[in-house]
Amino acid sequence: MGEPDEPLPEPALPAPEAWPESLALADLELLPRIPWDSGLAEEWTPGEAGGRERLDDFLRRAGRYEGDRDRPALPSSQLSPHLHFGELSPRQVWTAVRDAAGRAAEPYLHQLGWRDFAHHLLYHFPHTA
Repeated sequence: MGEPDEPLPEPALPAPEAWPESLALADLELLPRIPWDSGLAEEWTPGEAGGRERLDDFLRRAGRYEGDRDRPALPSSQLSPHLHFGELSPRQVWTAVRDAAGRAAEPYLHQLGWRDFAHHLLYHFPHTA
C-alpha cells in the first residue's frame, strides 16, 4: 500500500471585515424535541478538538489494533464520526497512526484505505449501494 503525503498545514483564513447579519443559534431551534441524544455528549465531543483527543486516545493502543479489533468488549478506533464530518482527515490519521505504531499499524491502515476507497466508490457511483 502506498504512503500518502504528510498532512498539509492548517490554512490561514482571514476574518471578513464585516460579518453578515444572522440569527442567534438558539433561534434556529436545532436541538431535538425528543431527547434521542441523551448520553451522546458523554460519548462524543464533536469538532476538531474532539477528533484530535479521540485520535490521541487511539494512538496509545493503535499497535494492538489487529488483536483487539474483533473483540466487541474493546473500543474500536472511534474515529469514524470525526472522519465522516471532516474533523480529521484520512491523511492526518494515517500519518499519526503510522508514526505511533510503525509496522503494527498496518492492519488499521489497510482498514482506513478500504474506508476511503468505499467512500470514493459510493460518491462517484451512488448506484453501487
